Amino acid sequence: MPGEDPDVVLDGIPHSPIHNGGRIDFGPDGMLYVATGDANQPSSAQDPDGTLYVSEFGPDRDDEINVITPGGNYGWPEVTGVANQDGFEDPIFVQQPPEASWSGMTLLDGSAIPQWDGQLLIAALRGQRLWRLPVDDPDAAVPPLVGELGRLRTARQAPDGSVWLLTSNRDGRGTPDAGDDRIVRLAPAG
Repeated sequence: MPGEDPDVVLDGIPHSPIHNGGRIDFGPDGMLYVATGDANQPSSAQDPDGTLYVSEFGPDRDDEINVITPGGNYGWPEVTGVANQDGFEDPIFVQQPPEASWSGMTLLDGSAIPQWDGQLLIAALRGQRLWRLPVDDPDAAVPPLVGELGRLRTARQAPDGSVWLLTSNRDGRGTPDAGDDRIVRLAPAG
């Protein structure tokens, strides 16, 4: 109701002037998941999470896609990218910031684009790309969109199965077109 105080669902997330990146999303199990940056406290990045896919925006190289496992250590701030070192989990996919600068992603399931089901769609800001990453074959990753929409902030599967992309060209880093920023719907023609 208008005028009522909202209920606090989650508070106390550490923050700082930098390293606050993260996402809030519901998982397929109906649970609310919260991922946060390290709030400029690199040691807090070693606090393990549950099992899920995570995009990791690298410091200046090695933007990663990781499969999170209980107790897994993904390296930050000790290593980035594929380290091949005991004690660290290597990412399933790595790109450099000019092609990546990950933002949001989604795993398609029951989508309006069935040939993409079971694949991650990953939005890239600096890379101005939408990456399609088959989770069972990360080496087959391809960017079906490159530069057409500018910087992409996130990708989401909509309730009707289509894919929605959010552009991010008016943040001082992009080159806005008329009508930016916008939500773009991807679905089969017809």
